[in-house]
Amino acid sequence: MKKYGRLAAAMALLAGSLPGIALAAESDPADVVLRNGAIYTLDAANPRAEALAIRDGKLVAVGAETDVEEWTGPNTEVLDLAGRMVLPGINDVHSHPIDGAADLLFTCQLPEGAALNGILAKVADCAAGLKDGQWIVAAPWDSSLLPKLNTAAALQALNAASAGHPALLRDDTFHNRWANSLALEKADIKAGDAAPAGSSYGQENGHLTGVLIEFPAFGPVEAQLPARTREDWLAIAGKAQSVLNGFGITAVQDAATMRSHLSAWHGLDEAQQGLHLRVVASVPWQKGFDDNEPGGEALLAEGAKVRSETLRPDFVKFFLDGVPPAHTGALLEPYEPAPGLEAHFKGKPKYTLDELASVVTALDKRGVSIKFHAAGDAAVRLALDAVAAARAANGPDGPRHHVAHMTFVADSDIPRLKALNVVADMSPMLWFPTPLTPVMEKAVGEERMRKSLPIRSLVASGALVAAGSDWPAGQPTADPWIGIEGMVTRRNPLGVVPGELGPQEKIGLDEALRIYTLNGAEAMGISDETGSLEAGKSADFIVIDQNLFEVPVERIHKTRVLNTWFRGEPVFESVKLDRR
Repeated sequence: MKKYGRLAAAMALLAGSLPGIALAAESDPADVVLRNGAIYTLDAANPRAEALAIRDGKLVAVGAETDVEEWTGPNTEVLDLAGRMVLPGINDVHSHPIDGAADLLFTCQLPEGAALNGILAKVADCAAGLKDGQWIVAAPWDSSLLPKLNTAAALQALNAASAGHPALLRDDTFHNRWANSLALEKADIKAGDAAPAGSSYGQENGHLTGVLIEFPAFGPVEAQLPARTREDWLAIAGKAQSVLNGFGITAVQDAATMRSHLSAWHGLDEAQQGLHLRVVASVPWQKGFDDNEPGGEALLAEGAKVRSETLRPDFVKFFLDGVPPAHTGALLEPYEPAPGLEAHFKGKPKYTLDELASVVTALDKRGVSIKFHAAGDAAVRLALDAVAAARAANGPDGPRHHVAHMTFVADSDIPRLKALNVVADMSPMLWFPTPLTPVMEKAVGEERMRKSLPIRSLVASGALVAAGSDWPAGQPTADPWIGIEGMVTRRNPLGVVPGELGPQEKIGLDEALRIYTLNGAEAMGISDETGSLEAGKSADFIVIDQNLFEVPVERIHKTRVLNTWFRGEPVFESVKLDRR
């Protein structure tokens, strides 16, 4: 990437409010000009354009052909968009890209929607290709299978399929695991043992089933997995970047950045090619299960040392509850009755308000942003109450915090997000019917499910709403086009599950695009640099194969990215643009 000087940066700030204004005199032309496009800028002052010009990685002009033509010099590369649609790069505010890429490179991939027999057959197939003693790590199994896996007989079947190898299988929510007996033995988990606080071991008639509910339960098993090499981590980070760029993503918030993940991103950032997207990291506040994952202040300090223009470890992550399908989400009203569930059970948050408010207030005072995992409405309220305490102590102008997931939120809490300057991080893509929907509905009931993920209500309240894939948790893909269509229709774009989910919460396409671009940048604290296409901002944009405003809404999920540009350079190209 070319470097730009202080004068150019100052002119960028001046020109950012003037549509079509260039940042240099005619004697200093653009490096690249893209013309003949349908450009949707997300800039309220200049919403649509035909051409844009780039110099030193920044946009110097966005507007009509005539606005941009004068910035074309003898050495300017002029590219023809051929009428194609151009958008700002997608900003995914909640993802686990290192985990997703590790799955693609190193994990035994279970068939989507597989029943128990299908899972066992795939485990046996993967075991056949391993050397003695190697682990089977597989994912994801459908969380609706939890009751069928949670038996001693199912564990014996897993033991047989894994053929003497330790095995650990992850579910689709990322909050639960299924381990075979050898894996449990390596972690010294025995029948009758009490699980760590906030988790549980599956047992049947005094026998372990291998089901491990929530992170404290399966953390000791994951600690037994062989350590990855530095080369492995670099390959994983590179794969993650490649996948995201291919979907048009130019900024991502890594929603739980362990030390190993931070090191992987830093290694890629320091490599010759550098990062091809902005990574905003959220380091876990809780310590990991061994000394290699310190979490908390130690990891926050390590993050500050590797911070760069493209790698920003600016957030801390708190888990306030689990997930409703496993009855670990914290609710204001009881779960529906279920076998083995105590009467009037609401789930339990991982913190009291006093505990959470104390640490949130201290971090807020230091200017540290927080991302709260809060799937249940009681956890959402706990997060908002903690932020309210911080605002009362430190004043209203502290850092912007995120409440992530918000699957369920009380009507009375919706206005509080704007009042407290808290972001509604909507993730994963569950705002339309998916195979997880009936599992959730069985846990919480039809009425609560109908009111889940109230995106339209949040937008109407004035809250800043951003979106994330949560890849690979909840959804097996980081593809934003599925989520965008689903926001508009509240129907499953792939037709996997019929019907609508909460149709009263549909939003327009323009709002959905804003949520996935400019709002995401604002939520991550990078909107001065990216999120819209206007002079002075980074040239982060995508070229797609169809005009979203001219095709039936049911075709949005079929969108394919042809080019992804980051800081003025193409980082993904499935089609070469013609030179003019």
